[in-house]
Amino acid sequence: FHVGQTHIHDIKSITTAIAILSQIIAHVSGGQYGGVTLQRIDERLEPYMKMSYEKHLKVAVEEGIQDVEGYAWRRLEKEVYDACQGLEYEINTLTNSRAEVPFITISIGLGTSKFAQMFQMQYLKNRQHGFDGKTPVFPKLVFITKKGLNLYPNDPQYYIFKEAIKTSSMRLYPDYQSYENCVKATGSFKTSMGCRSYLSSQNLDTESDGGFNQGVCSINLVRCAIMSHGNEQQFYKNLDKALDLSYEALILRHKMLCGVKAKQNPILFCEGALARLEPEETIDKLLTKDHSSISIGYVGLHNCMVALYGQSYYESKELMQKGLNIVQYMRDYCDKKKEETNIGFSLYSTPAETLATKFCRSDVKDFGIINGVNDNGYYENSFHYPSDTDVSPFDKIDFECQYPYIANGGHIQYVEFGDMTKNLMALETVVRYAMEKTPYFGVNVRNDVCLECGYHGLMENLDECNNDYRCPNCGNEDKTKMSIVVRLCGYISSISERPSVDGKMSEINNRVTHIGERK
Repeated sequence: FHVGQTHIHDIKSITTAIAILSQIIAHVSGGQYGGVTLQRIDERLEPYMKMSYEKHLKVAVEEGIQDVEGYAWRRLEKEVYDACQGLEYEINTLTNSRAEVPFITISIGLGTSKFAQMFQMQYLKNRQHGFDGKTPVFPKLVFITKKGLNLYPNDPQYYIFKEAIKTSSMRLYPDYQSYENCVKATGSFKTSMGCRSYLSSQNLDTESDGGFNQGVCSINLVRCAIMSHGNEQQFYKNLDKALDLSYEALILRHKMLCGVKAKQNPILFCEGALARLEPEETIDKLLTKDHSSISIGYVGLHNCMVALYGQSYYESKELMQKGLNIVQYMRDYCDKKKEETNIGFSLYSTPAETLATKFCRSDVKDFGIINGVNDNGYYENSFHYPSDTDVSPFDKIDFECQYPYIANGGHIQYVEFGDMTKNLMALETVVRYAMEKTPYFGVNVRNDVCLECGYHGLMENLDECNNDYRCPNCGNEDKTKMSIVVRLCGYISSISERPSVDGKMSEINNRVTHIGERK
């Protein structure tokens, strides 16, 4: 394949493979928007690890080393660790055409060979080390769990799952993806695109390679509810209008992509990132439900239900069913449009990093403050339990876990933890429980760092609406001398360096800790 004007071939080591991979990432990220996922990278890089291993064997023989295999494995382990470190630094020092670090997701966990297991362990250990003790924001790391492989103490690769838990306690990532539940929710196994987007049409694992999303248009469920004045029938009429408008917007986007020639973006469409088409071919055949998705998203189910029914979905079995009915109604609409058009319409649980604030502000402007609905300055993401309401981690997982199977185009659940570095068994127990219930789970731990005195723990929040913090150990309030990394929605961000909008900052600071110590 070509990267730019250079023909790449004959790669013969893991070091070279990962160096080239970072260049592919840079070019692919610059040629599109949103996240890029390298799925099951531990398995995909096995051939290059084997080549490096054979080189180390040859050196051992030439040097007359007695323990030839032992030497080769030790050298390979060091090479893999260094290569993973190189990839982490490469990605975090790149900027794409929008002056952003490429949004990269990497998944590991299903590889069973000695090479794949080595890669999994070395990447996790590398992430634990961080950048001089600071937590890298990218790549987003996903660990895939599978029953009989790594999820339970008697599984052969359980030791890697435990290493992943340790890594999460220190660096938030990895997130966790259940092999079995992903198949149940989306039809086959695939790693999410970016922070939570899924292809839902594929029937074979291999078909998700090269898949992509054409775009998302999200619905303000809360506005639909406010305008219905408590009338359920009117709510669904309002929702119909919002769905039809979203559909029109997405069809416009789809038509703009029709007729585009592969040569207009060769790294994506000619060289294999998404396809290997001839330069003069159009990409039209990739815009069908078998190759790509296009998504209708939604924001604020909790706030919507309070506006419509006076209570949220978690407060009774009847309300839970009404919440599921709303989400299923949108899913049915997407399925209908997918069959009518042969375009991959899917229902997407929108992350709403800024949209949750924008929608709320718009509704306050038009309808005024409504207690319990828009009085926090933000709406909850998609189907998520209200972040400022106390609940056990297990109950939170149970309340939410039916929704991902409806929103097959994108979803994530998470639990808010405090500092879990000294309570790994509790963290592991919650993650395993989630993997038995839901396809995709994020770990929201807090392990802040004061770069002034070296304190590891939790910074004191001085103002819930702003980004002002203080070190409880030395009193440092200089944000340039802190590392505070939190989950914004599906991905994490260093809010000490780049705060989000004020509504999202309020939501972050209002989050109730479900387990673990937090100030």
